[in-house]
Amino acid sequence: PKQLTVRSLSRAMFCELGRASRAFAVAMLLLFSISLGGGRSWGAAGQGSDSCVGKCGSWADKCWCNDECEKHGDCCHDYKDVCSAGCGRCPGTEYSCDEWIRWDPRRYTCESLERDWHCNCTGCTSCGAHPDNAAKLQLFDESKYPQARCLDGSMAGYYLRKGAAKKYLIFLEGGGWCYDSNCEDPTRAGTLKDCRRRSEGKLGSSREWPAVEDSYLSGMNSADPDENPVFHNWTLVYVPYCDGASFSGDT
Repeated sequence: PKQLTVRSLSRAMFCELGRASRAFAVAMLLLFSISLGGGRSWGAAGQGSDSCVGKCGSWADKCWCNDECEKHGDCCHDYKDVCSAGCGRCPGTEYSCDEWIRWDPRRYTCESLERDWHCNCTGCTSCGAHPDNAAKLQLFDESKYPQARCLDGSMAGYYLRKGAAKKYLIFLEGGGWCYDSNCEDPTRAGTLKDCRRRSEGKLGSSREWPAVEDSYLSGMNSADPDENPVFHNWTLVYVPYCDGASFSGDT
């Protein structure tokens, strides 16, 4: 009975979290549309620099330095000289890689935008900003660890960024176990269906994992001593989630 109670509570928790996540995503999308879509109206009255030096891809207090400013007629006087290379836009949007990264630098990098959204980030000032922050993918050796696999059967692994030899920060990426989305009447078939769905993406397969990762390495995982004064020089082991299970402990 205790085990059934825990499972029931866990299933209810995941369903509530799913609803909350969807509501949060809609709210954030609306907020992003308002902030970027109406950004030019609040900037017109700003006071400050009218130069694009160090501002390419963004607002320079009195004028714009992104690839939309020529269309709107509000570029800074030195936009072409300072930002002549320009910054590619992402397909299906009017925003450049620099603008996406400025909106959420913890989530987006030039590498992740090109890989996941097929953006052209050539000439973007944000590219290569944190080369020392990256961690390299280490997939498990199938001959030594034949059962260390993701949901689709691909080999599991981890990202490694070497630092202090005797200090390790092991970060387990969250994901939540497979579960039937029909919370009122869950079935085994529904749970397996969710596992199959997850096996088609990065939460269930390592096939599309990049060889080098830094788009998620912020906060306590960052190599920047200003952002992460305690762990920045520790050896980082970042373990991606891909097997549909869950991590738990009592430490």
